[in-house]
Amino acid sequence: LSTITVRHVRKLLKKRRLRLLLPFRSEAEEDPLDRAPASNISAEDWAMLQQILTLLKRRASVEERIAWSLRTISGHTIVEIAKMCECSERTIHRRIARAEALIAKEVDRD
Repeated sequence: LSTITVRHVRKLLKKRRLRLLLPFRSEAEEDPLDRAPASNISAEDWAMLQQILTLLKRRASVEERIAWSLRTISGHTIVEIAKMCECSERTIHRRIARAEALIAKEVDRD
C-alpha cells in the first residue's frame, strides 16, 4: 500500500511541476505535501516546515522531496523508504542528503 501511495504522490508532484510551467495553471491546485498540520505541531514549527517545503518545491527533485518528507516528516526508516520508492537504500541516502544540502545552503544564506 505504501509503495502505491509513493507512486501516486510522485505522479501528482511531477504533474504539478509541469503545470507550474504552463501559463494557464490553477493557483488552487493542492500539493499533496501541503496538508493541514497535525494537532501536535506548533504554529511556529508549521511555518518553518512550510518554508522548507517551499524551498524543496522550487529546488529539489520530486524524488528528493518524497524521500526527505518520508524520513523527516513521517519518520520512516531508510529501509522502509527504499522499499516504498522501489530503489536502493544508498539512493535514498543520496536523495535525502541532496535535499538537506539545499536546506543547509539556504539556512547559511540567511
